[in-house]
Amino acid sequence: KAKIGGQWYLFAGNEKRGPYDEVMNSFEFSPDGKMLIYAACVDKKWYIFAGREKSGPFEEAPFMFFSSNGMLLYTATIDRKEYVFAGRERFGPFERAICIDFSPDGNMLFFEAKINGQWYLFAGKEKFGPLDDRLDSMIFLPDGKTPAYSAQIDEQCYVFAGKEKYGPFDKVSSSVKLSPDGKMLVYTAQIDEKWYIFVGKNRSRPFDTVLLRSEERR
Repeated sequence: KAKIGGQWYLFAGNEKRGPYDEVMNSFEFSPDGKMLIYAACVDKKWYIFAGREKSGPFEEAPFMFFSSNGMLLYTATIDRKEYVFAGRERFGPFERAICIDFSPDGNMLFFEAKINGQWYLFAGKEKFGPLDDRLDSMIFLPDGKTPAYSAQIDEQCYVFAGKEKYGPFDKVSSSVKLSPDGKMLVYTAQIDEKWYIFVGKNRSRPFDTVLLRSEERR
């Protein structure tokens, strides 16, 4: 991109796009390399440009990225409410919205959204929550569509695997993992100031501190 005469232009090969008041730095090409995707501001309104198509206007610069299955995902603000966009589908309005991605099988969109001061996880047509805050961590079970995550409800911590719920705990490790064979959840949790390692439904003896690979000392 380049600024000419106080306005911004985007150059792609021999093609010149613009003028714009501002252009986000996160412009990129579609996964097939054929379409330039970017967000730009015109007359104090933001738009997403995908090839010759324009989406908007939005009140703030949208956060956008390509999903694992190649679909354009983004969150954008309209009338001071946030929406999630997946291709031509729109979800919302929400107080806040954060895209996660599609499930590994590519069939189910996952995102977090804040409604009436509480957070929810949306998984396809299902909604999990309410939660006190955003998810601490999330992974997918081997079926490629069931989420496993840790979250806080009424100031207590829990671990979820789909609709199964484990807890309450005083604290839960920042990451929930799968065992090497992919059959059991592995995480650390604190109960009455003692830490435990959980593998599936099995609980270790208590420890004063626990250190798992890639985690900080607790």
